[in-house]
Amino acid sequence: MGMTYYDYGTIAQTDASGNQFGNFRPVDWVMQLSASHSYLDKWHYGMTVKFINSDYGLYRSNGIAFDAGLLYHDTAHLFSASVVARNMGFQLKKYDGAEADDLPFDLSAGFTKKLAGAPFSFSLTAVKLHQYNIRYNDTVFNNENGIIASKGLGKVADHLVLSSSIYLGDRIECIVGYNFLRRRELNTGNSGNGLNGFSAGLAADLGKFTVTYARSYYQSNRAMNQFGLNLTLNKLTGLGRFGQRIGW
Repeated sequence: MGMTYYDYGTIAQTDASGNQFGNFRPVDWVMQLSASHSYLDKWHYGMTVKFINSDYGLYRSNGIAFDAGLLYHDTAHLFSASVVARNMGFQLKKYDGAEADDLPFDLSAGFTKKLAGAPFSFSLTAVKLHQYNIRYNDTVFNNENGIIASKGLGKVADHLVLSSSIYLGDRIECIVGYNFLRRRELNTGNSGNGLNGFSAGLAADLGKFTVTYARSYYQSNRAMNQFGLNLTLNKLTGLGRFGQRIGW
């Protein structure tokens, strides 16, 4: 069970002419309940039920969504593959004066292969498999700025995310990734834009807790840094089989 809460701070409330008449505090939050189980030795499956709420001053909306996933993990051959469907559901309450919105459904699949006798693994993930063309193409803007839209296999690559992990012993893992769609959408014109589309991370298992760090690039010389702390409750409190892993 978990909850994700986004607080965007206090924002000035104005009319269409820019006249201010107070402030409001927009927030989004998601409450979810997950369950998973294993079948035989190699199959694992699970589902999450989510209640989603959005509150932007006078405009409020909520909905319910479901995630479902299936994982095949073969430790003998150092191979795993999975498929997950996210945000299957519907809007319960729509924003006042607005049409009903579709939830951002996503069907993804991927696999990971670790090299025998080497501290490396490689992963390939394909996202939004239910839709072939997932790129935003503003033809008017492209023509005015001389931007040539890519064709052919470019639309296939838009679905792909590549990553690789390096294992430094049993407790430290370094990860690097590349997102084709993010790189293409954040490029300036027909040229590159720094390291956008790339990401890197580090995870250190310290026994009773795990520390993680990730850095993702979205624009030239601009990056988002994330820190994480995972606590294993059965190691900290002696809850035994009832211990769960909680992460921030």
